[in-house]
Amino acid sequence: MLSLFGPCTRLGILLSALIVVLCIVGLTMHRDFYAGRPRKDFLCFYTNISNLIVLLYFSLAAPRLYTHAQLSPMIPHAEFAVMMSIMLTFCVFHLVLFPPIRKAARHMAHTREYRIVCTDNLIIHYLVPLSVFAYWLLCSPQKHVLGTADALAWTAFPLIYAACILLRARHGRIIEE
Repeated sequence: MLSLFGPCTRLGILLSALIVVLCIVGLTMHRDFYAGRPRKDFLCFYTNISNLIVLLYFSLAAPRLYTHAQLSPMIPHAEFAVMMSIMLTFCVFHLVLFPPIRKAARHMAHTREYRIVCTDNLIIHYLVPLSVFAYWLLCSPQKHVLGTADALAWTAFPLIYAACILLRARHGRIIEE
């Protein structure tokens, strides 16, 4: 397994472990585990699904891809798709959702729940995506084999998600808290 990581072995292993820990902590917090009230709509949000994909990839799929020589040609394509999916989470949150949250936060009391939400948003919207991007940039092998088809293929999941959300909204299926 280590020979497939090349010169980035230790860094790749450390970043993978960090990504898994960040995903577990962030998703647990986002599920409102610490607030004592689990969310019924947890899987309705792209953020949660993209963080789950990252968690599953780095904890289950990546070790398998890196240890089986016949699967190693899939690594650059899989890691690009995972990285782009989680970077979409980062971009949408930072550019669309964060500005109004920051404005509203100026007038909020800094309670325990407020600190949990801030920490949770930092982890799942910033730390996980940027860690995955760093992993892809520094440790993902054979990025040169990526092509236009890869750029189009990674959009499949966000487009399927958008279609499902639009259908759900059209048919009024809202999960009650």
